[in-house]
Amino acid sequence: MSPEQDNLGRLLLSAQAEQVALGITLLQQQAQPMQLIRALGLLVLMNPYHHPVGPLRTWLETRWGKQWHTVRQELALMEWVYYRTEAMEFEVALAHYTPHRTVYEHYMRFNPTYAEWYTHLNIELHYRARHVEELHYLAVLLELYPEEVTHYQRYAYALRLAGHPWAAQRPYLEQAAQLPNTQAEDCFRLGLALQQEEGDNGQALFWIEKGMQLDPTHLTGHGLMAQMYALQGNWAKAEQWYQKAFELAPHDPELLHQYAHYWLFYRKDGPAAEPYARRAVEESYHEMEAYQLTLARVYWYGLKDAQRARQIVGDLVEAGCQDPILVELQAAIDSGNTILPKGPT
Repeated sequence: MSPEQDNLGRLLLSAQAEQVALGITLLQQQAQPMQLIRALGLLVLMNPYHHPVGPLRTWLETRWGKQWHTVRQELALMEWVYYRTEAMEFEVALAHYTPHRTVYEHYMRFNPTYAEWYTHLNIELHYRARHVEELHYLAVLLELYPEEVTHYQRYAYALRLAGHPWAAQRPYLEQAAQLPNTQAEDCFRLGLALQQEEGDNGQALFWIEKGMQLDPTHLTGHGLMAQMYALQGNWAKAEQWYQKAFELAPHDPELLHQYAHYWLFYRKDGPAAEPYARRAVEESYHEMEAYQLTLARVYWYGLKDAQRARQIVGDLVEAGCQDPILVELQAAIDSGNTILPKGPT
């Protein structure tokens, strides 16, 4: 493609009437106009209600019939897959992955700084588990938009899925947490990763506290602060943060579940854990298997109540639950082992 054609392709994407007229003029002068027809066709797809688009569509259909028909098929495919992807119907959309990817890569040459192309291509690559290729296009997005937090998060996640070590992921999570437009969740994510990957409770607490400074009413942040202090054995601080969280959301089932975990695994106090574990199940309308498993563990390990523990386990087995915790709990009940396993960290 000539530099003139490439520049024209970029201009056409701005959907200015005079530029469309220029595109038509140049099309009439080209012996091989397919690239420019595609650029104009993309303009039609992106701007269906723009004033010059109607006459442009008619002109393309009448003047470049066969070639326009070919381009229109490409555009129809791209539009179809785009909306399926937006609707989260990934499996349907990905059946057309190869031609769709070809179309996206083609239009990237016309407008290589248009983030949407890279974003939707990355979605396809991600759900195809083609993480090495995904990393390539995410790197382009990082270069084009270095202030966009989500690109750093996605790059770190793609590194993880591609098998790269934590040391390769950490700089991108740190960068995301330090950008001017970072959100509390970005700091929480880094803090949790530091605790889980390195066992660095001090650094984890630092970043979670920073997230709380960005959003002092963040419910998840309150629970994370409590968990960090529980890991340090600072029960007073942990319970202080849990109480602040309950002031924000006294009926939140996840918060109740976390507090039951705290009493069972950190404080080894089954009677204290039981009402919170039971309320978590009730507040979630008995639909969360994880909450029911925690209640069963409280009954078995914390209260030595085999009858109620077996009842919950039996219900979960009948419902088809395949959680590894259920297997562990069944084995413990069958063998009579009431020694509490290592809890969450």
